[in-house]
Amino acid sequence: MLYQYASMSDRALLIIGILLSMVHGAAYPFMAVLFGRALDGFTPFNQEVINGTSLAFFILALALFLSGYGSYTCFAISAERQMRALRREVLKHIMYQEISWYDQRDASELASRISGDTVKIKDGMGEKLGETCRYVCQFVAGYAIGYYEGWNVALAMCAVMPMMAVAMAFLIKRLQDATARSQSVYAAAGAIAEETISAMRTVASLNGQHRALEAYDHHLQKAEDENVGLTKYLAFAIGWFFMSMWLTYAIGLWYGGYLVSTQNGPVHTPGSVFAAFYGILNGTMAIAQISPNISAVASAKGAATELFKILARPSMIDAANHDGIVPD
Repeated sequence: MLYQYASMSDRALLIIGILLSMVHGAAYPFMAVLFGRALDGFTPFNQEVINGTSLAFFILALALFLSGYGSYTCFAISAERQMRALRREVLKHIMYQEISWYDQRDASELASRISGDTVKIKDGMGEKLGETCRYVCQFVAGYAIGYYEGWNVALAMCAVMPMMAVAMAFLIKRLQDATARSQSVYAAAGAIAEETISAMRTVASLNGQHRALEAYDHHLQKAEDENVGLTKYLAFAIGWFFMSMWLTYAIGLWYGGYLVSTQNGPVHTPGSVFAAFYGILNGTMAIAQISPNISAVASAKGAATELFKILARPSMIDAANHDGIVPD
């Protein structure tokens, strides 16, 4: 739904941006392998291993720079172009609606939606979408590296994964619903403010400023109550999420140290333990970053609901039709 006004070049930029974000996200956890190799190269010291690892770090840094710069640029350009097309289409549909449609709506609210909702949509379909793709790939690559380097350490660290999944699922659902409601209230408040300011002389002459302030405060209070309730829920969900993440680290360090001390199992060197631990660490950190970014994408979808309702409604009168009687 969000990308129906994207041109072919916008879609090409979007695909390139997604691919570069995936490369960036998958390359970042590879540091776990390099760190583990370097750690084993120091005990006992092996200059050849250290030199090879240093060169690999340089190549990885170059790949991260190019992929990060390219993905951000592609998403930013694509989002800006699509927002221009979306604003143009929404304004066109509004201008072509019949008068009876305007009688059921506040024209100032429509202006607030075009200027305010599109900002949220651009944020969710631009860099936030790219960061979501990046962190999803970082999560997958990090856990793949962790299981490859030390499946038993990785398995122990994943014991608390269901706790994170439940928190994120509820967070996304609540954010999408709350964004649609709060944007509707803010649009109504903005319409009252714009209407009052544009007709300030009339409002002041009729002594109606107090009534306008009461109506404006009423809508702001509704928005405040909605956002305060959402913030309380967010605080609990994020706190639960980070508690689960640090519990994962505690389990990995304790179990990895136990395996090295007992020399029991396939993971028995500090380098292999560190590679497995750091791979899961990167993957888990990516999950923490997925949550706010995917929340922005969900908020964009919620903000786009009313705009796309306008776009989906055909006008009862075709203002572009030149048939019929035309007045002189």
